[in-house]
Amino acid sequence: MSQSSIKKNTYFVFLGQFVQMALAFFLMFFAARYLGDAGFGKYALASTIMYFVLLGNDLGINIYTTREVARNLDHAQHYFKKALGVKLLIIPADLFVLFLFLYVSPYEKNTKMAIILFAIYGILQSVVQLITSIFRAYQRMQYETIIIITEKILTTSLGVFILLQGWGLLPFCAVFILGGSVSFFLSRFFLKRKFFAPKISLGLSHAKTLLWISIPFGLSMIIANIYNNVGTLILSWFESAQIVGWYSSAFRLVNFTNVIPTVLSIALFPALSVEITRSASKFRELYSRGFKYLFYVALPMVVGTILLADKIVLLVFGEEFVHSIPVLKIMIIGGGLIFFNTYFAWFFNATNHQKNLVYILIAALFINLFLNFILVLEFSYIGASIATVLTELIIFAICYIYIRKKVVKMQEWSFVYRSFLSAVLMAGFLIIFPSLQVLVAIGIASIIYLLSLYGLRGFTLEEILLFKNQRKEVVVEE
Repeated sequence: MSQSSIKKNTYFVFLGQFVQMALAFFLMFFAARYLGDAGFGKYALASTIMYFVLLGNDLGINIYTTREVARNLDHAQHYFKKALGVKLLIIPADLFVLFLFLYVSPYEKNTKMAIILFAIYGILQSVVQLITSIFRAYQRMQYETIIIITEKILTTSLGVFILLQGWGLLPFCAVFILGGSVSFFLSRFFLKRKFFAPKISLGLSHAKTLLWISIPFGLSMIIANIYNNVGTLILSWFESAQIVGWYSSAFRLVNFTNVIPTVLSIALFPALSVEITRSASKFRELYSRGFKYLFYVALPMVVGTILLADKIVLLVFGEEFVHSIPVLKIMIIGGGLIFFNTYFAWFFNATNHQKNLVYILIAALFINLFLNFILVLEFSYIGASIATVLTELIIFAICYIYIRKKVVKMQEWSFVYRSFLSAVLMAGFLIIFPSLQVLVAIGIASIIYLLSLYGLRGFTLEEILLFKNQRKEVVVEE
């Protein structure tokens, strides 16, 4: 595939992710303020359970379909109809588990209805993502981007309208079903118009075979989703929707920062995959630079958020969420660790150590479950926050030690003290001028940090250009 095509597809993916993130943040702002802390807690719980429904209807089928179709485009329709048939067969089991969960749950009626509405949306999204897996296999990411942007514009605009009208939680949740339906019909239109007519193949023997092959592809995602969201679920069983809202608001705000390590990891993934077999020195250099750049972003993000947490929460969520301030101060530490854990996950895949990643995530899941049960019962939503941070710290330690012993060592560590000195100067400014408006404070603090880091030779323009050129060389040679 040509370099221009790879660039075009990368831009489309990033554009879709950026628009999705921006509109999701905008909608969260209105949802928190117009639903209140209890209503937002119910919305957060329902959307969290939706991800479990989505993954339960996927089980790695989408990733497997993308890989197989990309290898053999002539059989794309054959793979698609089998995958779609399996998904349709899974839906009844998916819904049975959901309704069993709701039957034994302590949730009130409108919370259960919100969960059911989001479950329907999750099933629609599962089919949409199967169709977009075909677009990815054909390297035609523009269709996926169009679908994402169309749905998010629709759900955001209608969602804000419903919130402003004061219609409440359930009509707001129903908007997502409408958006999911539009995505479904639009994706089906592109599939039929540009690729092939969608068909369904139902068969238990095919289903068993496909599930057996595809589950390993989705296992790490399922485990990661469970340990990321188990805090919200456990909290919802023992505490009120209001407290779930305090925890979820800070948790979701921190989650928006995940796009940074994801973008960097996607950019480095091809180069790391090639250099590990071609040049040990370049491989070590790439790995070290990726770690360094993430450290440069993560450290000031953590320090700045801790110092500005009260202003950030009041700006985004309002005074009703004042109890989210300590949660944000704790969770942002976990957010900084997730920068590296995301990078490590892509690194494991690039170096053929993905099985060990699954083992690490399984261990993290059990650790997280144990910590949540202990800490939530003792410290409520603060305990759930601490459990998340401790889990991410354990994952970071295991992954770093494994990579250092089995794969590659860091090239140098001088960037750490340069970053710390720059962060101290930035923190000093924020402490000396506490009355600045939060956006102004963030802007000036960021400039102080970057100028200090540049002055301390933490990075050079030549280094960034060299890093960019190395990635281009890998693409051309592939």
